[in-house]
Amino acid sequence: MIVPFLCALLSHPVPFPAPDECVPTAAEIARRDRWVAEHFPPPAAARPAPAVPPPPAPGLLVGTNYGPLVRNALSDRPLAIAGETFAHGIHTHAPSRVRVVLPGPGRDFSAVVGIQDSPSTGGSVVFSVEAGGKRLYASPIAVRGEAGRPVRVDLAGAGELVLAVSASGDHICSDQATWGNAAVLLADGRTIRLGDLPVHDPLSQPRAAAAPPFAFAYGDRPSDALLPAWELREESAPARPGTRARVRTARDPATGLQVRCTLVEYADFPTVEWSLSFANTGDRDTPLLAGILPLDTRFARDAPGDFLLHHFVGSPCQPNDYEPLETVIGPGAAKRIATQGGRPTNSNLPYLDLETGEGGLIAAVGWAGQWAAHFAREGAGELRATAGQEATSFTLHPGEEVRSPLVVLQFYDGDWHRAQNVWRRWMLAHNVPRRDGKLHPPFVFVCFGNYYPGLMTDAATELSFLRRYVAEGIHPDYWNQDAGWYPCAPVGWPLVGTREVDRSRWPQGLRQARSRQSRGGGGSLRRVEHVVAGLAGARAATGPGSRGVGVAPG
Repeated sequence: MIVPFLCALLSHPVPFPAPDECVPTAAEIARRDRWVAEHFPPPAAARPAPAVPPPPAPGLLVGTNYGPLVRNALSDRPLAIAGETFAHGIHTHAPSRVRVVLPGPGRDFSAVVGIQDSPSTGGSVVFSVEAGGKRLYASPIAVRGEAGRPVRVDLAGAGELVLAVSASGDHICSDQATWGNAAVLLADGRTIRLGDLPVHDPLSQPRAAAAPPFAFAYGDRPSDALLPAWELREESAPARPGTRARVRTARDPATGLQVRCTLVEYADFPTVEWSLSFANTGDRDTPLLAGILPLDTRFARDAPGDFLLHHFVGSPCQPNDYEPLETVIGPGAAKRIATQGGRPTNSNLPYLDLETGEGGLIAAVGWAGQWAAHFAREGAGELRATAGQEATSFTLHPGEEVRSPLVVLQFYDGDWHRAQNVWRRWMLAHNVPRRDGKLHPPFVFVCFGNYYPGLMTDAATELSFLRRYVAEGIHPDYWNQDAGWYPCAPVGWPLVGTREVDRSRWPQGLRQARSRQSRGGGGSLRRVEHVVAGLAGARAATGPGSRGVGVAPG
């Protein structure tokens, strides 16, 4: 199922047709079935010849960066480290990982690295350079105010390198890294200044045509070139009523990496969903997994014309929250949509409705964190859609397993407003939580965290807020603790990393509110009592055991 935050649905009001008009048609379900048969054929038929996509164009591909990558100068000042300025280079913020694709074999890389001059205080990072799957350079910890450190690395003919910046073990506040005068000397004698290279979107990199509607890179090789040679099997899986579930598993015999795709089709809706998981079944660390896109596929128009993408503002706490938007994607056009700050709906909603002519499809990205989607025209009547976690780059230790975002597609014919109401019906029928088989009734939920400097809450003030609600005749059903209830002084809530309650502000843990309610008030807070009952001792719970409690550390 889609994770709970998606249950907000497509938020803006749309015309609501008569109920019988919102029932999926057999033609729409058949359209879904044809798409699934084409992109998830039986294992015996899913053996295309290995395909190698064309190489990416020379430029900078930002795999990870806290904020935008800056080239050659900041908006209000030059690149500078401890008073030394640089005419060119790049500026990043840890954690950062930038892939540099060169126009030819590289001889050596050079730069001066350090913390960027700014009014900020603090900042400490480690710079590193990688090429050919090996780390060729790692700096000592660089701190603000320290002179820049010259770097020169022999690239030995590599056509790509990776520039990475990591935090030094503390928080990432003010980890503003500058690669001053960053340049590569090519084997043919040319000098390439990195600040002059274009920035490419990793979600739009070339891909060979392939059946799976997903893609990833493993050990610097694309999945299109790997999967046809791996062991592949398909099995039925336990399924909820009204659904059919299959698990397709591919395994690399050389390293033991297992890639599992869990596919669910709905009998009564033209809907299909899937997610990927990656498990290391070998006895050593895997090569690098990167660029995981659980959605990477092409859609064709039903007739000549442009694609029309309907998308929606999220909730950045502005007057235009949930505003509906439209983007025409004509020949050569592209549209990138992403969230901000690691919050799934902070700037954009992960619901995307693409009109393809006489119908279209709704796509959703189920991920409680940073996600991105990219739509680009390819050819006269095709559009390529990619989506997933915005940046992935990691290895797996033996026994480790991770899951990708969930992707949902729902196909439709006719009007897109009707399609969104069909989507709502699917959400209500198959995703919205129930208790004893019934939908939850409306409830009152309260959260006070934004009152506190640094969101560092404390028990005494929280209890005073709860009592005031009851005194005014408002009886909350749920009490939410957002962030800052854990040890995080003096920085405040961004200093996460522990699930322990800060006993200096919560002497009895988060259950303190329950015990205080029981001793006084004559039951006036009885409706709130179950709010904290699900928390065991001083441990913060976020799973099914945290009945009535919301705890979101940052």
